Amino acid sequence: MHRFKASKYKNSVVKCSKKEECFTDISVEVPLCFGNGLAVGPRFIASNISSAGSGKIGIFGVNHPGRMGQNPTLSAHGDSVIDLEWSPFHHNMLLSASQDTTVKLWKLPSDGLSESSPINPVSTFTGFKKRPELLRHHTIADNTFAVADESGISIWNIDKGISMCGKEDFGFDLVQSISWSQDGNTIACTTKGKKVVIYDPRSNKVVQEGKAHDNHKDSRVVSLGSSNKLATTGFSNVSLHEQLRGLRCFCSLASRWQQSDARLDIPNNA
Repeated sequence: MHRFKASKYKNSVVKCSKKEECFTDISVEVPLCFGNGLAVGPRFIASNISSAGSGKIGIFGVNHPGRMGQNPTLSAHGDSVIDLEWSPFHHNMLLSASQDTTVKLWKLPSDGLSESSPINPVSTFTGFKKRPELLRHHTIADNTFAVADESGISIWNIDKGISMCGKEDFGFDLVQSISWSQDGNTIACTTKGKKVVIYDPRSNKVVQEGKAHDNHKDSRVVSLGSSNKLATTGFSNVSLHEQLRGLRCFCSLASRWQQSDARLDIPNNA
């Protein structure tokens, strides 16, 4: 008699999409940063494009796979695009951050880009002392987003084009990832100093902090809805790929999962 019941998934395999169902021929630029060079929304996919002069963004309709090499691109910035973020409220609105120390807001036509109709940014946000690394829209307020640079976070108002509040330096080394809580009251972030931190923009204080992963390599954090929990991905002290789930109070680690893999999982709470 078997002690354990055999899993019905033990012989399951991943079914890869057919080539005609994939997006191909995309030359993605990979600058040295913590941002994401690719952002997927309900209507479009945005990707930074490697090309002469840099600063270009490719926009592809999610329902139109195929070869993307000849598609028109958006000449967005004067230097490498570091991070991209679709608005969760307006599915044709895109935020982009760049090595040129600017953040821009774009409104795309419903049918995507075209060579005959160039697009200008709706707003350009400047005044950053360091290059903006990470962008995250507020989960409730459609006119608010957070920007993280090397060591701090600032909160911006889209309508007024100004920074409303922020903390310039957490004192925890580089900020690697940020995520708003579902109620929009706090921001969780992971740092190169191997910490996970909860920041309250209203009081401009770090309200909680705890240990994250044992390795200072890249890490990611995501808030798990209304469950009052966080999930992080990173690496152990022997470079094992790790996933952690725990409570916001950091008094309990719900689960830990490891595998021998040099790649980082990038979670998303969309």
